[in-house]
Amino acid sequence: MPDTIALIASDNRKDDIVRFASAHAPTLARYRLIATARTKERIQAATRLSVEQKLTASLGGVIQIAAEVASGNILAVIFLIDPLVDSSNSNLDVLVHLCNVHNVALATNLATAEAIATQLAKTRVAHLIFNPVAGQGNAEQDLSLIRQILEPYLNLKIHQTTPEVNPEQLLKTALSTHADLVIASGGDGTVSAVAGALINTGIPLGIIPRGTANAFAVALGIPGSPRNACQIILGDRT
Repeated sequence: MPDTIALIASDNRKDDIVRFASAHAPTLARYRLIATARTKERIQAATRLSVEQKLTASLGGVIQIAAEVASGNILAVIFLIDPLVDSSNSNLDVLVHLCNVHNVALATNLATAEAIATQLAKTRVAHLIFNPVAGQGNAEQDLSLIRQILEPYLNLKIHQTTPEVNPEQLLKTALSTHADLVIASGGDGTVSAVAGALINTGIPLGIIPRGTANAFAVALGIPGSPRNACQIILGDRT
């Protein structure tokens, strides 16, 4: 599932989008944020949100965001427009068209922006720490199955370990973006590393065992099947 929210505002709607971002900062902080240059400057001056800067709208910032929509990277677009000024904006037309084609939520006024923010606030953000070399199974098939089961219900952000990047390093990203849930998928080593880093955070740990012994999961009664382990996570069985 995409994890990026785009923020844009016409010149006379900049105050509105700053108030919106300030009011919903805890929710927005859980996502990657991008914005056209002047909108980004206003939001960062008023909040502690981290926002990636695109070009100004006049130099192609809206088109840059439209390209991210076309690439499947965008979860929602908040573009507060002035209907009297932007009604003939060709860049807006392109963005609206691509949002419709790629089924991306788009708000052009505060009422729809509030509706999107309210829905996002109810959606749990889960970070999956996935060890592709754990066990003897097919990691690609396992990850595809996990995504198929979990993504309809969770905003799932996937981080894969590598020889150079360990689970603890990946977990720093999850903790910095206010994760609601962290899921460890691998063997006992992966689970131990993630669990250790989560101590005293208050963030629940989900386990999808894919190692050889999976001793910790067995001790807790978590089934070795990724499908069944995912169902325990979705059922909030603590």
